[in-house]
Amino acid sequence: MPLARRVMEAFGGNKTVDEKFDGLEAKLANLERKVKGFNKIVGSYMKDLKNFQDTSLSGAVNLLSYYEDNPGMPMHALLGKMKDFHQDNVETKYPLLVKTVDERVSKALDEFTKELGQVRARVKVRNEARLSFDHYRVKIDGLRKEREKYVSQGNLAAWKNKEKFKRNEEKFEASKLRYDTLNAAVMKEMQKLYNKRFTHINNFTSSFVKMQMFFWSAYGKQCSSFLGPMKAALQRSSAMTTGMASGQSPAPVQEHKAMEPPTQARQPDQAAMMPPSSPPSRPLEMKNEPPSLPSRSPPKAKPKKKKKKKKSVVA
Repeated sequence: MPLARRVMEAFGGNKTVDEKFDGLEAKLANLERKVKGFNKIVGSYMKDLKNFQDTSLSGAVNLLSYYEDNPGMPMHALLGKMKDFHQDNVETKYPLLVKTVDERVSKALDEFTKELGQVRARVKVRNEARLSFDHYRVKIDGLRKEREKYVSQGNLAAWKNKEKFKRNEEKFEASKLRYDTLNAAVMKEMQKLYNKRFTHINNFTSSFVKMQMFFWSAYGKQCSSFLGPMKAALQRSSAMTTGMASGQSPAPVQEHKAMEPPTQARQPDQAAMMPPSSPPSRPLEMKNEPPSLPSRSPPKAKPKKKKKKKKSVVA
């Protein structure tokens, strides 16, 4: 394609316009910009989350350092557990989160971007066909006007561009057929992708929102488990600090359940809570009596029964 033709196209000179195609192209181009923008947002989000995790760990390490000279302080044990919690997030949980984002959010974005790129490549081929079509259309239009001029003068036999006209007319017809075919096929592909856009959008949108909600929900529960123990540790630390300020040596700190993040309390066995059973005691009045001896008296005779006399019957 001549450079002059491309320059003319850049300034919109004598260009074939398909408003339906241009409308679809604008919609897909706008959609592609949004998808690429969201892809950058996901990358920035994960980067900021990594910085947040690193900063949280640094903060926990710094707070713990204030109690290094007094490891018996209740806050020392609590902050040690908090440091371990943030370190586990940095070393274990964040890499798992990155893997989840790559497998769900980024994968869904890449699939949609890939389809958009395939249609974009087809649009480029179609646009090249339109450029060729416009080139020969303009060229054949000029030759036709030139021929009409000779015809109007009745001097067509003197026209020297008869072979050139025939050659370019064939090229024009071939370029027009190719452009029309590609234009119809690419528009069909563009419309199909645009119609199913929410299949992709819903996929990466829901994956990103779920990832955020699940992560922050779990993170919030873990953080809130430190609130109760920290309140108890602060109360005990205040009492110890008051004693140290008054010159009294602080009592040794024993491990306390309040120092642990709350867990499911184990219910004690009811049988273990019952006092041990004792053998039943004898009645009070029977305790000091000697045991009774068996009786030696002979058994009493049973009374004899009187026999009834039968009455005689007179015949």
